[in-house]
Amino acid sequence: MGDREYFLVWDSILLPIIRDFKPDVCLVSAGFDSAIGDRLGDCCVSPYGFSVLTKKLMDVNAKMLLVLEGGYNNTSTAKCAVACLETLLNDTVIENPLNSVIESIEDVRSVLLPYWSCLGKDANSNPDEVTSLKQENARQATRILELEAKLKRVQENPSQASRVLELEAKLQEIQKNSKL
Repeated sequence: MGDREYFLVWDSILLPIIRDFKPDVCLVSAGFDSAIGDRLGDCCVSPYGFSVLTKKLMDVNAKMLLVLEGGYNNTSTAKCAVACLETLLNDTVIENPLNSVIESIEDVRSVLLPYWSCLGKDANSNPDEVTSLKQENARQATRILELEAKLKRVQENPSQASRVLELEAKLQEIQKNSKL
């Protein structure tokens, strides 16, 4: 299980219950056994994924306490803990690593282009395609955030149960087809 699966579980089960229960404070046992690279948890949640989960919880209940309690890969645990702390401190999700990977590819290609013409504009993943991918990622992320906001508003009104199911289905389809 990775980021998308965790987002789906949180959006479908955990967050609606928290909204309904309305706790004064959320105490989070912040174990990172499910982080990428942790052999015990055998999951693939990225630091970005933990950042998104932290922000989702903050949006539902701003009062929260995260207590570090686990994670058996020191590197993964450290990166995930930092991602959660940055999210708490800045009230924003950390940068999607896909964007930095794309930027790194662009940088490396531009350095190597004088020596390898195959990396030019006609190469399989040319800069125009990279720019297009970035734009598509931004559109998908924006659409997901818009649908999540609509879903949140609709979930607060129990009389709109069919609309909740419709929005959840749209959101799941976009996330399933998304490159995020």
